[in-house]
Amino acid sequence: MRLRTAGGAHHRLQPGHEPVSPWLLAATDRARHMRELEHCQQVYRADGWQAALAPRPRNLGINPADQEIEPGGQPIPISAERAANFSYFIEHDFTAVREDRLDALPLQQTAVQIMPAWGRHTPPQVFDRQCAAELGKLLNVPIAEFPGGHNGNLTHPTAYAEQVRTLIATGRP
Repeated sequence: MRLRTAGGAHHRLQPGHEPVSPWLLAATDRARHMRELEHCQQVYRADGWQAALAPRPRNLGINPADQEIEPGGQPIPISAERAANFSYFIEHDFTAVREDRLDALPLQQTAVQIMPAWGRHTPPQVFDRQCAAELGKLLNVPIAEFPGGHNGNLTHPTAYAEQVRTLIATGRP
């Protein structure tokens, strides 16, 4: 995000909320997660996106049947468009994640302030929370905490947006 303040100054901030970046993990954890992604794709190809996402409680800490929603919030229904997005995500984005080999040095040298973040309700053993922790270590910066879990932008949209505004305004968690 690029923000121009009232005084004309520009700030660049990139929140990295639970980045799906297995390359940040230690070899054993990375290999385990890569197998999980590949398995999800195999299940998707055989049985569809709903079956492929069945392990969400373990893999992402998301249990649609038991997740906190901010007061006044409503669960977002799975429309035909969202179902198509899930299909595309599993088929294409999981492959991109598995094949990604980002060079860490440019991340450490960028002028953009990268702010790793995780959801308050994402369990510590979930891989993308671990990726946020490793990104924080790599960049030697604190981790921002967002409301909700991995999908806090959907379960806590108002509080999530407020946290984004706070990070932009202060540049710190």
